Amino acid sequence: MAESGEHRARLRYSRANFQRRLSTIQPNLESIQSLAQFILFMAPTFASSLVQEWVQVFTESDRERRLHLLYVANEVLQHARHRLPVSTLEQLASLFFAGLENHLDVLFGDERFEKLMDVWQSRQVFTEEQLDRLRRRMKERLEWRARVQDAGKHIEAAIASLKDSESREVSDAQARNVEGVVIKLEEALQLVKRYLDGPDECASPEGRPNEDGSKSETAFV
Repeated sequence: MAESGEHRARLRYSRANFQRRLSTIQPNLESIQSLAQFILFMAPTFASSLVQEWVQVFTESDRERRLHLLYVANEVLQHARHRLPVSTLEQLASLFFAGLENHLDVLFGDERFEKLMDVWQSRQVFTEEQLDRLRRRMKERLEWRARVQDAGKHIEAAIASLKDSESREVSDAQARNVEGVVIKLEEALQLVKRYLDGPDECASPEGRPNEDGSKSETAFV
């Protein structure tokens, strides 16, 4: 029996080409929908491989590209309801969530991501239990980020105080002040270390490399 055109097309699936398409996604609806349609077409045969490649590119991307790749996943899962068997839809949803769950920290606090979560809830893209887990993680990370931000303020204040004391004779009162500054520095340092010892996704967007390889300066203001 001759192979159908659809089957032959699926045989032409290339992981390298797909990764390149994911890595060069453009921030517009046409690019997002085109990539989503490709995934939907290939999903009956390559669902696991497609999401695996998506996750790899997703975890290696900066904040903006991660957001656009989430739009792709959202597009896939919503249209899969009408185009794919329930078993394939459930497989895709499970794989996408497992891949994105621990790599969203750089998007927490971004209004666009919060709107996307609202869409996931209203259209039941993911389960309530899954979304509750994301919300708890987002709340914890935003609180933790605020603490690290506060630690940065203490560090800057301590540095300024120490620099000022270097040019003057140190009195007992000043010595006590320096001691207090050192305590604040130690507290701040422990917070920063705990923050940075976590997974890469726990780092704030400002501390991640830009697309040109440079790094943004973090201001504790």
